[in-house]
Amino acid sequence: MEDQFGLNTTTISQFLVGGNWNETMVRQWVPPLLIPKIFSFPIHYQEQTPDEAIWKLTVDGLFSCSSAWEHIRNKGTKSIINKGIWHRHLPFKISFLVWRTLRNKLPTNEKLTSFGKEADHCFCCYRTGEDNIDHIFISGHFANKIWSFFSVAAGILHDHILINMLMLRWWRQEHKIEVQNLLNQLLPLIIIWNLWKNRCATKYGEKQSNIARNFFLILKDTTHLLNTAFPYIQWANDWTDLFRMVEKCRQETMVRIVEWEKPSQHFLQLDTDGSALSNPRKIGGGGILRDHQGKLIYAFVIPLGTGTNNQAEFQAASHGIFWCIQMAIRKFTWKSTLNWSLNGFQNNSRSPGIYSNTSQTTTPSPAIGAVQMHTHLQRGKQHG
Repeated sequence: MEDQFGLNTTTISQFLVGGNWNETMVRQWVPPLLIPKIFSFPIHYQEQTPDEAIWKLTVDGLFSCSSAWEHIRNKGTKSIINKGIWHRHLPFKISFLVWRTLRNKLPTNEKLTSFGKEADHCFCCYRTGEDNIDHIFISGHFANKIWSFFSVAAGILHDHILINMLMLRWWRQEHKIEVQNLLNQLLPLIIIWNLWKNRCATKYGEKQSNIARNFFLILKDTTHLLNTAFPYIQWANDWTDLFRMVEKCRQETMVRIVEWEKPSQHFLQLDTDGSALSNPRKIGGGGILRDHQGKLIYAFVIPLGTGTNNQAEFQAASHGIFWCIQMAIRKFTWKSTLNWSLNGFQNNSRSPGIYSNTSQTTTPSPAIGAVQMHTHLQRGKQHG
């Protein structure tokens, strides 16, 4: 019996009789404290089916290292500071610098003196002081001028407090719209980044601290991130005007039904769209071809270089239409947000970029003329 059973060879089926627990076998091999728990566990017995381990921590029952780690690790309390510095609109280098700053992990004099180096005065101010985290980012003459300038327009009190408390003061500022919240979230981190750049440029480079230059660089970084988040707004180049502009912004929420209309039974339906990050900028497009039951026939996503929204939509549409032609699909409905009629494919060989990604089809006009196709233009306003 001992040769028959072992920790690595025993299966649950060996402890079952007719789909129920073999009480004698269980009591013989299982510790007494676990026996009641085992008998209370239901068995869904399937004859001739091998045992299968079920990992209860995942939905699909499959083991994963990530789920095991989440189960056994000791989770710390969530920090508003840690969550705020890792912002999706913020470059990693800025977030990483702020993270190091909050943990006193920057190569300032207070760190270098622990290795036996003599302490130097700061390199960032007109009035010399200690080259430490507090002086560089908060209490120093240069840092105080920078923070005061931006705090006044934002209506935020600036005084000598810890750097993490200062960030929380900005982040907890009352806001009504998303863009105002974004500005309050990012600006303190951008200021910290530029204060550190100024200190390093002065210490290791040939530049002198310049408040006007840092005002410009902070404003430049801020407007760049705002353009990334809201690319269709022309932001002001002056801080006071920028903040007033943000205050005047109004957030509108529109709710509309988006539904897919099935084509007739003998037709397929091609839906395409394209867009640019800004107009013009990097563009891309995609599309999906389905039958009248919604079954997927073909789907694509393609990068299209640089151009406008209309160019992106036109090239996405041409890619999908020419693919249908090449596959001998003659009956399909084309739906797009494109603001041009089908004549652009037939008569306008100068339409922007129509041939750039369809080099296999050199004479599309006769082929398109043979296709039984209905076009549905959903947008009436040209935006290219």
